[in-house]
Amino acid sequence: MAYLIDVLPIQAVLYLACYFGFGVSPVVDPFSPAAEYQAAVWSQAIISWGTMGVWMLYCIAAEASPWGGTLGKRLMGIRVRSARGGRPGFGQVVGRNFAKILSHIPCSIGFFVAFVSHGNQAWHDMMAGTVVTERQ
Repeated sequence: MAYLIDVLPIQAVLYLACYFGFGVSPVVDPFSPAAEYQAAVWSQAIISWGTMGVWMLYCIAAEASPWGGTLGKRLMGIRVRSARGGRPGFGQVVGRNFAKILSHIPCSIGFFVAFVSHGNQAWHDMMAGTVVTERQ
């Protein structure tokens, strides 16, 4: 849920930028003219990759802050901590967020591992030496 709270506004802004800024809608009929279809595919790619990039930078900044997480995590009552206790270091936060790519590649299995692993850690948390805990 925290992910959706964080990502949906980013996607909405990028969608609006593509639509109003460039006049291209990412939603298109596959039977539309080739130029229109190609523009829509490029728009979809910009929104997807742009969302990932902005989200990762936002996560790095928010998790390295005293909040210990993004607005979505804060609203859900959770935060990122070092597995040793305390706030994670900047290197841990950067590593954690780039490791999310590896958690996402095989059908997002790396995220779902948190439901069955010891300590409820996703792959990217295991790699970075971090845990997501309840806020106190």
